[in-house]
Amino acid sequence: MMPWLGPNPSPNKGTKGPSTSNNDEVQPPSTIKTPSPSQVTSDLIDATCHEILSLQGDEKSDSIPSVSSFAVLAQRLDYYLDQCLSTTSDEPLLEDNIKTRLLLAKLVLVMCVRSAYPSDDLVDSDDDDADAASQELPPLIEMTEEEWKSLRLELGTLTKNLSSVECTDSDLLEGFICQIEAFEALAELRSQLQLAISEIEEDESKSPSKKKPPTTFSFISGHVEEYRAKAEKINGKLESIDKNLFVPNEMLSMKRCSTIQRVKASAESLVAGIEDMVAKKVFPLNYLQTSLWELLQKLETNYLPAPTLYQVGYFNDGSSKPAASPASRTKSSEATTPVSPSAASSNGHASSRTERILTERRKAAKKTNYDDDISSD
Repeated sequence: MMPWLGPNPSPNKGTKGPSTSNNDEVQPPSTIKTPSPSQVTSDLIDATCHEILSLQGDEKSDSIPSVSSFAVLAQRLDYYLDQCLSTTSDEPLLEDNIKTRLLLAKLVLVMCVRSAYPSDDLVDSDDDDADAASQELPPLIEMTEEEWKSLRLELGTLTKNLSSVECTDSDLLEGFICQIEAFEALAELRSQLQLAISEIEEDESKSPSKKKPPTTFSFISGHVEEYRAKAEKINGKLESIDKNLFVPNEMLSMKRCSTIQRVKASAESLVAGIEDMVAKKVFPLNYLQTSLWELLQKLETNYLPAPTLYQVGYFNDGSSKPAASPASRTKSSEATTPVSPSAASSNGHASSRTERILTERRKAAKKTNYDDDISSD
């Protein structure tokens, strides 16, 4: 005889009507949990960072995207980050993967939303939507030693963050850190020489004298020797070195001078030599910029999962599409603009109001208001 596989009948219960037992009470249907504003903001930050890392330059060249391509995304990211900082919540605002992608995007914006040299022009002259603030950023060669140091430390943080995923590109990252350290040393030397010359000129205006203060020459030559020592140390870390990464040793030789005027002239000669190298674009900044851009894209593609909004299929038109992989690359900053889940209706399509907002956003990026993206109502 086959065993009975159905539910056992409850004693003293009829065959019809709901059960009066507490254990058998009808439960209300489960509901989908609405994401908190902080979670929506985190997802928007993650998706925007992915868009920044997914931009492409001219198909006919290996150049990085123009400043105007980054401008809208950079502005939107700043807005979401401000919202994230103002959110009060006990839950973590940013997960580890989001933090790593945000760091990658920030590094891209520091290195790529500016030219390498003053005469370079990465901004499309016909593009009125380019962010004016981005256009005013000084070129890489004019970055201060503090800015180079900050960039170097952030790359070091990136190396630590990727250590948990067995990153095979750690050696490449270390190489870029060394190159950035070289430009940090160059920026420091240029600043020190300019300051020394200014101090000499200031002293001369107060009490003109041909007599050389005993510390003036040693002070300037000390800066030069410090730079030379840093260059040798960095050389020892790199397996292959671009000879143009450093100021040549022959330019760094300073003969002892007997007067303050000669000390000043010697410092000015060194400064002029460095400025001539800058004018001729001798330092490999364009290579550093392009190569680091490509590496940061590769790191996101190989080691980070697709952002949540890409996995669930929220794009600029709000429709559900197959989840995009981190390797997906867009051709413009507007191709994959995400909208929050709260901005879409139950069938996966954005409301007409959201579509209108997105259309206006594309027409006037500078006047964008992203409050509707973050709203979780």
